[in-house]
Amino acid sequence: MAQAPSSTLAMQKGAKPGQAGPFVTYDLGTPYDEMFDRAGNPRAGWAGLYNRLCTTDAKSLRDLQANIDRTFMAQGVTFTVYGHEDSTEKIIPTDILPRIVPAHEWDKLERGFKQRVEALNLFLADIYGDQAIIRNGYVPRDLILGSINYRREMLGVEVPHGAYVNVCGTDVIRNEGGDYVVLEEICGCLLGCPTCCQTAMRLSALSLTFTARRVFAPLRPIPMTCWRCSKAWRANINLTQPLLC
Repeated sequence: MAQAPSSTLAMQKGAKPGQAGPFVTYDLGTPYDEMFDRAGNPRAGWAGLYNRLCTTDAKSLRDLQANIDRTFMAQGVTFTVYGHEDSTEKIIPTDILPRIVPAHEWDKLERGFKQRVEALNLFLADIYGDQAIIRNGYVPRDLILGSINYRREMLGVEVPHGAYVNVCGTDVIRNEGGDYVVLEEICGCLLGCPTCCQTAMRLSALSLTFTARRVFAPLRPIPMTCWRCSKAWRANINLTQPLLC
């Protein structure tokens, strides 16, 4: 990666948001900032990326971003916008800077994701089964039975291993206090799976560029995970825990 002149590097070392270096126009604002604390210092786990940004010129970052965008377009990692005036093929905007989640935070998130998938499957099994959650007044009857998405033809149908949710995409954000919260969950066959896989692989390679070491935990490829689950179902093997990709 190209380096900025040494005089510029010296000026950028220790740069804080809104003051100097690559963050001179960066405003911390009110929302929780994942890289900087309120004093403008890099948070634990972000120091490697922060130091790299302080010694990297803007052109190098723009070139990396352009390379990622060209690669996605060339490999067909795109989505279609019907009726759009200029083009129907679009790439999903991808930030080249990784979102770093410390190991202890990811451990909690991972356990939470698995718990939520289990809860979703139990909820669906109930509303298409005994409907105890409705009968006991925990959820209004009209909210469930009045939904246009409720499939009455599924009443009493038992699915293999109780797995109504086979693939689940969970969108996670942070609130102003820095706590993780779930924005939404998409259950079903995710059209964004290929993009997710390609983005993860590309950013995993870029992490070496930014930090000189791998900052991502090992990634379990989604196709292999789905194949393993399918194989287990055919063999009537019960997978007691959801698998995270």
